[in-house]
Amino acid sequence: MRDQQIYKRLHYGESEFRYDLLRNEWVIVAKECGKRPQDFFDNKFIIEKDSDVDVLELLESDDASEIDTLVYKDKKQGWTTKVFENKYPMLIDKSLINDVSEGPFPAFSASGVHEIVVKNNGEKPFADMEIVEIAEIIDAYQDRYLSLMKDKNIKSISIFHNHGESAGGSINHPHSQIIALPIIASSVERELIASERYMQKNKINLFDTMRDYEMQVKKRVVYENEDYVLYCPFASRKAFSMRIVPKKTNAYFERITDIEKLSLADVLREGINVLNKGLNSPDYNFYLHTAPCDGQEYEYYSYFLDIYPKTQVYAGFEMATDMDIVPISPEDSASFLKEFVVESE
Repeated sequence: MRDQQIYKRLHYGESEFRYDLLRNEWVIVAKECGKRPQDFFDNKFIIEKDSDVDVLELLESDDASEIDTLVYKDKKQGWTTKVFENKYPMLIDKSLINDVSEGPFPAFSASGVHEIVVKNNGEKPFADMEIVEIAEIIDAYQDRYLSLMKDKNIKSISIFHNHGESAGGSINHPHSQIIALPIIASSVERELIASERYMQKNKINLFDTMRDYEMQVKKRVVYENEDYVLYCPFASRKAFSMRIVPKKTNAYFERITDIEKLSLADVLREGINVLNKGLNSPDYNFYLHTAPCDGQEYEYYSYFLDIYPKTQVYAGFEMATDMDIVPISPEDSASFLKEFVVESE
């Protein structure tokens, strides 16, 4: 494994975390993607879906055979879910964090862990899975989170899923990704600051306030069960985007129970189902935000899961102002999507 990591560094070059002093956020310069200037001609920078590559084939690679792979098994089916190291990771070797700052600009080597979560169910997408199948994936998320957070170099862990070409899904077999970082992602950092300020000013958790109001007025709620509520946020950043929040506020996803995993699987599947039925199966991303694993307390925060269908193009105004234009109100989005929950019952 060590030799393979050294080979990747020599072949692709070491990626870097670079800090934007003006915007107060981190970026990754992904040298390990191995892109050349000519690769960007004729829009070649757009991810192309490779029909000849199946994520299951990566399990047979030399890389996969040398790591500690998490495997779920069934007596009839054999293995059902596996977690393994990404053969083409954005980050390599969490133990090597080298300062590569330049002049006034902070930077260090983009070290960390990049893993894949995959089910042995053909190319069945989340919307077609049974609730127990999705719950097993969520259990794998939790298992790997608990393992990765033990490393003192890991400060936060990103869990996400890309479905479809325009959402970055570049291979056929549906899979999720887990990336363990030696920093707190800038988006989570902003949420932590806002949540802490709200708590200090109002003496109540911001997530409690938002969730309780949404459940009271109902006009943006799409679906709920005993443990979670799915709604279109009041200030949605994209058309038909949805958020899943726990009814019992909890900053730490890794602490959820088995019952909560089944409930979360139910709400996640319903959210994707209403998008498929209402918007003709759009490409989408979903991602999990949870409190960092840096040893600090974040009781003013809550984990949540956002679902983003690919319904818009990010254009000049949005880039210039960092202000999204949403062409349909979250209220109308929720009202529309809710109709398909009734049909699916």
